[in-house]
Amino acid sequence: MTDYSAATHKLLLRYYKIRQKIGDDFKIKDQSGQTVFQARSKHPIFGDKFILEDINGRPLIQIRGEPFFHNNFEIFAYTSDGSKERLATINRTSVWKHNFIIQTTYGQYELKQDGLLALSYLLTKNRGQDTVATIQRHGLSLMDTFTVGIIENEQENYAFILSMIIALHCTSHD
Repeated sequence: MTDYSAATHKLLLRYYKIRQKIGDDFKIKDQSGQTVFQARSKHPIFGDKFILEDINGRPLIQIRGEPFFHNNFEIFAYTSDGSKERLATINRTSVWKHNFIIQTTYGQYELKQDGLLALSYLLTKNRGQDTVATIQRHGLSLMDTFTVGIIENEQENYAFILSMIIALHCTSHD
C-alpha cells in the first residue's frame, strides 16, 4: 500500500479542509481555519453543477457533470467579463478504483487512489512525475470531509485544484 502523506514526500504543503454541507454544498477553509471558498450546488434536471465562489460570493469556477455519465466532468473559469473558459475535462479510467485522467489548460493531471477502499489519494501531473496535492478523505458518509495538502507553488491555481477534488468526490456518489 502506498503512503501518500506529506511526510513521505517531504514537500511544503498548503493545507485546506473541504467539508460537505447538507444539500451538496461545500465549505473550504485554509490551514488557519478561515473560510476561503464555498461551492454551491446547482442541480439542473440533468447533471450536476457547482459554482466555486470566493468569500465575497464572487463566482470563480463552474464544475459541470455530464448528464447520465457522472464519471465525466468539465471545469470552467469565469473571466472578468463574466464569460467562461474551459479549464479541464475529467475522465474516469477505472471501474473499480477512483483513478482519473484530467486534461487541463495547465497540463495533464492524474488522480490515483490508494487501494480499493482507501481514503487517501495523490494528485500528480507530468505523467506522475510531479506531485501536486495529497488528499485524505475522512469518513465514508454522504457528507464527507477532506484534508488537502497542495504543494506550495506559484504556478498552481489553488481554487482550480480544489474544484477538481470536489468534482472527483461527486463521481464517488453517482
